[in-house]
Amino acid sequence: MRVVNLGVDFGSTGLRVAYAAPDQPVRTLTLPGPPGSWLRCEPVRASRLGFAFPSLKSRLGAGGTADGFEALVEAFRAARTAVERAAGGSVGRTVVCVPVRYPSDQRTAVRDAANRAGLADVQLIGDSAAAVIGQAPPAGGSATVLVYGLGYEGFEIGLVRVAGGHYRVLGYDGGVGPGGATLDYQILVGWVETLRLHGLLPPVPRQDAGFWLPLREAAQRVKEELETHPQAVFPVAVKNRGGTRELDVVFERAEFEVAVARMIAGTLDRAAELLKQSQLGPADLDSVLLFGGSVQLPGVAALFAGRFGVTPVLAPPDQLARGAARHADGLRSGDPAPGGPEDRSTDIERPVGRDEVPELATIVVASPDTRPPGARLVLSADDLAVPAAEPDGGGAIGLDEARRLIAAGRREEAIALLREMLGEVRDLLDQLTAPAPAPTAEARRSLVLARALLEQGRFDEAVQAAHVAWSLVPDSPDLFEEMIDIHCRAATAEAGTERFPDELRWLRCAYGHDRSNARVRDLLAERTYRYARHLSRLGRLDEALHAVGEALTWDPERRDALDLQRGLLRRRSRPPVGDPEDSA
Repeated sequence: MRVVNLGVDFGSTGLRVAYAAPDQPVRTLTLPGPPGSWLRCEPVRASRLGFAFPSLKSRLGAGGTADGFEALVEAFRAARTAVERAAGGSVGRTVVCVPVRYPSDQRTAVRDAANRAGLADVQLIGDSAAAVIGQAPPAGGSATVLVYGLGYEGFEIGLVRVAGGHYRVLGYDGGVGPGGATLDYQILVGWVETLRLHGLLPPVPRQDAGFWLPLREAAQRVKEELETHPQAVFPVAVKNRGGTRELDVVFERAEFEVAVARMIAGTLDRAAELLKQSQLGPADLDSVLLFGGSVQLPGVAALFAGRFGVTPVLAPPDQLARGAARHADGLRSGDPAPGGPEDRSTDIERPVGRDEVPELATIVVASPDTRPPGARLVLSADDLAVPAAEPDGGGAIGLDEARRLIAAGRREEAIALLREMLGEVRDLLDQLTAPAPAPTAEARRSLVLARALLEQGRFDEAVQAAHVAWSLVPDSPDLFEEMIDIHCRAATAEAGTERFPDELRWLRCAYGHDRSNARVRDLLAERTYRYARHLSRLGRLDEALHAVGEALTWDPERRDALDLQRGLLRRRSRPPVGDPEDSA
């Protein structure tokens, strides 16, 4: 049977695939979209909207959801089936593109999902490397390529050297934000704030995902329209209180371009720093390659051209899948993906929330009057409010029946009916006013055990016991706080850095339970900073820079981390001399 090799671009909203048979050109295949959206609506208390819209791609791995993993399994299975049908053969090797910053637990989840879908020989490759491999070989046989990716969630910068058909990653950088979701979110915030300014936002807006996910999609359409038009109208209008006029929110491209430039300015600086760390400058670049849906945003290509003096090449949407398929076709079984610094990216795990995105409030312009043809849906202010419970008429019917019985002289029956109704009312009132459930005896025992294990230094077991205690009474806020506290105490119990991977795992687990917990975020910043200091003292500068960048992701204004980062960059730019101890 004919064997083909598969390349998969694992995106935030679905998969793109390409396949290659020996001595045959790479072919791409259009897959139907996943049966359900890969985007979620999750509560985030610290955010301006009160929730965020992460992709299941960022929710795989430790603390992820089973439904997200199963959705990925089904997507891989659909890709395998479609490729085998189109190629008339079976899939041999599979190479899947993932962000370089993807941590080890999420990489494992991707491999496991692919294996579950019937893909046996699975390897991963960084997005940057796949983007370069997906291009035609350079005319001169060798090239140095600066790669920049901007997708739905996060960005990635890579520096790749191509020579004689071989690809070497010289360096990389990346983060969970900004990305296209940043602008979608800020457009939606702008729409909501404009409604509030005009008195059209109810005191208690709706919080259900079924309402807000379509609005997020509307914000995305505004962003896409601004790529080619001078202005865009948010495609949902809202009637005023009297219902006599409709309010639209208009977004201007000029303001939007300013917002885009502000959003990616820091990533341009990090691209320049990556060149400097590799002892290269703009003059050493043969090309700049941009990939990902959000590089089409207005001004992105021009900003790169102005900064690096090279007109960027915009990769087509299928380039990463093509690169992965070419790499799969060229591999001998068991060969690694292109090497380089990106192979160390699993050492530090990254946050996945959207609560740290930059503010982009300048993109909003309120519209005062008529509704242009572009607005396709009109809501009333009541549509934005939390819907009241639908009355079933039971109370009114019961009272009418009691009155009828009284009028007919059936007094005892009326009294019995009214007492029954009163009992139901009291039961419902008791349910609404009942205190939070107290921990059960079993939950208390598990909590006592967790504390004892913590004192004995058996930290993993302590965290597990705390989970058990909380799972027994999940509605108890006291148990929840105790469970988070044990995570934090386990992570800070030892002064050294030997247990840093465990500390990071426990704190990341706590963060997954409560993303708005300031204590957890502070500890993530503090412990990761301490680990960066440790790496710095050992002279492991690249890893230290990576770690201190993680600390600053958790707390961008942490002064000692900023000082350490500057000191490391100075040391990285000159040959090492003397004692490796960092003075920063």
